[in-house]
Amino acid sequence: MRRGNKGLLTILGLILLALGIFQLGWWLPIPGLSAWSLEMSYTQMAWLKYVLAGAVIITGIVGLGLVVIGIFKPIREKQWQFTNRLGMLEVPQAALEKTLRHQLVEQVGLVDPRVTVKLLRHRRARVTAIAQVSATDQIDPLAQQASQVIDAYLQQQLDLTAVKPVVRLSPVDRQRHVSVV
Repeated sequence: MRRGNKGLLTILGLILLALGIFQLGWWLPIPGLSAWSLEMSYTQMAWLKYVLAGAVIITGIVGLGLVVIGIFKPIREKQWQFTNRLGMLEVPQAALEKTLRHQLVEQVGLVDPRVTVKLLRHRRARVTAIAQVSATDQIDPLAQQASQVIDAYLQQQLDLTAVKPVVRLSPVDRQRHVSVV
């Protein structure tokens, strides 16, 4: 579960749980809370009080469930699981992207590459690399070489097939952009 979703569920659950406790003050003697909630309920119609109490108790139960989910469900980062006859290996997506960035810098000589990888079904991956090259380099051969490096790394190291790796290179002066698919 993502960190933001976990915080949102916890806050929402706490609000709903507090609302359920407020409504329980109608039926159970809770010091201070019971007198205040009963005073509030006399201003409403008699049948509306029971309908509202049932709805809020159900909401409180749902809120308690959200609090439990928000507290106890672990935070997960994007990982890929690779299995073979030796066992299972979990590789974080950020580690794979970082390794591809280093491969592109070392083998092709790209400047500040940004790599995104998305795992698809049937052991395929969609890769996008955006980088800069020095103004004196030819962009087309470097883009082809970067695409080959991506294909080779994914195929040899992880046994994945890159589906149309997209390499976008631009010179450092940013006068023209070339996209090689």
